[in-house]
Amino acid sequence: MHLLSAIGLAYQLLCFAMLAAGSRAAWQCGAHEARSAAVMLVVATAATWASNRHQYAAPELAMMVVDSLLFAGLAVLALRSHHFWPLWAAAFQLVTVLVHVAMLGQDDAGGPSSAWAYAIGLNFWSLPVLTAFLLGMRQAGSSVAADQAARHGIGYNIGGAA
Repeated sequence: MHLLSAIGLAYQLLCFAMLAAGSRAAWQCGAHEARSAAVMLVVATAATWASNRHQYAAPELAMMVVDSLLFAGLAVLALRSHHFWPLWAAAFQLVTVLVHVAMLGQDDAGGPSSAWAYAIGLNFWSLPVLTAFLLGMRQAGSSVAADQAARHGIGYNIGGAA
C-alpha cells in the first residue's frame, strides 16, 4: 500500500471514530444542540462521501454545497447556544468553505500542486470541527453527570453539615 494512501485511510478512520464517539455522546446527553450537531455532521459526512470525486483538480462543487450547508447549520447552532463548541466548530467549518472559495479563483495553471493543496485543505479542517464537537460532548456529558448527581444527592458536602 502506498504510504500516502495508508495515511489517508488512517486519517479517515480517525475522523469516523471521532464522529461515532461524539454522536454516541450527543445521544446520551440528550441536549437538543448536541443531537442537532451530531445529525448535521453525520449527514454532511455521508453526503461528502457520496459526492466526492477524489480528483481535487477543479472545485468540488457538490462538496462545496455540503460544506456550506454544514457551516450554515453550525453557525445557526452557535448563535442560539451558550456553549463554546458550536462557535468553534462553525469557525473551523468556515475555513473549509473558504478553501473551496479559494479554489474557485484558481486557474488550471496550479496543476497537481494546487490539487494537493486543495485536498489537504479540505481534509485537514474536518479534524478541528470534530475536535470541537467532541470537546463539547465531553462538557455536555460532565454537565449531565453533575445534574444527575445533584438530583440524587450525590456530591461533596461543602458546608460541613451532615
